[in-house]
Amino acid sequence: CPLPRVIGTWDDGNDGWVSSYGAWKRDASGFMKYWSGTGTSYHKTNYTHYVTNGDPIDISKCETVLMKYNVMLSDTDNFENDADKSERLVLQCSGDNGENWQDMKPSSSSPWPPNQSACSNYYCDGGNWPNHRSFEWTAQTIEMPAACRTATARLRFKAWGTDNWRINYWGIDNVIIDDM
Repeated sequence: CPLPRVIGTWDDGNDGWVSSYGAWKRDASGFMKYWSGTGTSYHKTNYTHYVTNGDPIDISKCETVLMKYNVMLSDTDNFENDADKSERLVLQCSGDNGENWQDMKPSSSSPWPPNQSACSNYYCDGGNWPNHRSFEWTAQTIEMPAACRTATARLRFKAWGTDNWRINYWGIDNVIIDDM
């Protein structure tokens, strides 16, 4: 089992990760950032955008695989007067080179960041003050399901939302796969 393996730091480039939309960008300080371009830009319709690791990872000989990464949310508290949690982020894995994807979420041993417990199986924003759900950089650990522990494993972060943009940005950094 060839672990641990760093698959995304974004310190010097995109580390082979591929974006489906230009809002996923490497931040100059060295992390992957999902943002709208300016503090006042809006998505006017529903959207789903991905950033995906470029090459399959062979973890077929690994009995247990942990995904470790850092995540943060800079939510806005002044765009919309609602608390609908409409802008979301989730980590997904695939065991068949990206044909099918399944959502992964932090376990009880790696709890949700502050302000995120009400968001179910994804990270979410919260709209207007006091319902924003910002949180600082938080280390997360997720156990990869057996269906994703293959010779053609892939990982991606999915950002999706409805109607209006209500966040400043999501941040992702230091993605590592490791065993127990």
